[in-house]
Amino acid sequence: EAVNKAHIESKRICAVGTEVMRALEHVVGTNGQIKPYEGWTNKFIYPPYDFTVANAFLVNFYMPQSTQLIMAATFGGLDNVMNADKEAIKELLSSRFSNDIHTKLSEIPLPCELKDTFKAAKRIKEAIQNDELIAVVGDYDVDGIVSTAIMAEFLTDMSANFIIKIPNRFKDGYGLNEDIVKELDHAALIITVDNGISANEAALICKQKGIDLIITDHHMPPPILPQAYAIINPKQANCPFPNIEICGAQVAWYLIGALKEVCELRNYDMAKFLDLLTLAIIADMMELRDLNRILVRLGLARINSSKRACFEAIK
Repeated sequence: EAVNKAHIESKRICAVGTEVMRALEHVVGTNGQIKPYEGWTNKFIYPPYDFTVANAFLVNFYMPQSTQLIMAATFGGLDNVMNADKEAIKELLSSRFSNDIHTKLSEIPLPCELKDTFKAAKRIKEAIQNDELIAVVGDYDVDGIVSTAIMAEFLTDMSANFIIKIPNRFKDGYGLNEDIVKELDHAALIITVDNGISANEAALICKQKGIDLIITDHHMPPPILPQAYAIINPKQANCPFPNIEICGAQVAWYLIGALKEVCELRNYDMAKFLDLLTLAIIADMMELRDLNRILVRLGLARINSSKRACFEAIK
């Protein structure tokens, strides 16, 4: 019965949607110009196209006022639609970000607000100084690849001895596991990016083999955390990081921020990663507000001028 009701409802929505599209087809003139109209909830000034069904669709699905204003401006132009107020539209759009805590790059949370960040940074510094082999284990999605690229670029800048491992979705599966640890058992330190928070068994094997494990992740932690040297995850208990959803690449970026301080790299440019961060934030569908909105806004500007091969290829 529930399936039948859902099927009937979907057909109704499709029928209404079709009526809306048919009505909208008549809004565009033969010269391709948009015809002005008297108001979104009224009939168009070119009869006999009646928007009763379309209006019912909008009312039933509670189209926000901001969306109505934007659609009105799109179809009729600001000068022709209900004397639309530009400031009112701007205010409606800006209200979505009224609760943002951080609105400038200088205001974003510091690396010290992520639990274990400096503990991990000190261990990585030690590994770099002692020429220990560091293994970075990423993930096969955009966030995981960007996280790996960011960490690899920093380690390259530091002339560190490191290797990277991005698991194969079909052969290796997701995240750090027993087989990957065996493959990397010649490493002194393993750093996971965008994975590892649920790798309890792999962490135990690392401990048995004497491999220090640093986990950087943003996924929801399990009730029992892995026995790792350090865990950096904003969702873990007793982590003072603000309640903002961030992706794995951002967690890795914060770790590099801590490394910059621990290694006393005063002139190291953290902003050079913003173009890559933007890809990860958007691809991992982070909410574009607060910290994320700042980084994406700045990152998009960086992409336009980026000299990275990946961005040069699509220009």
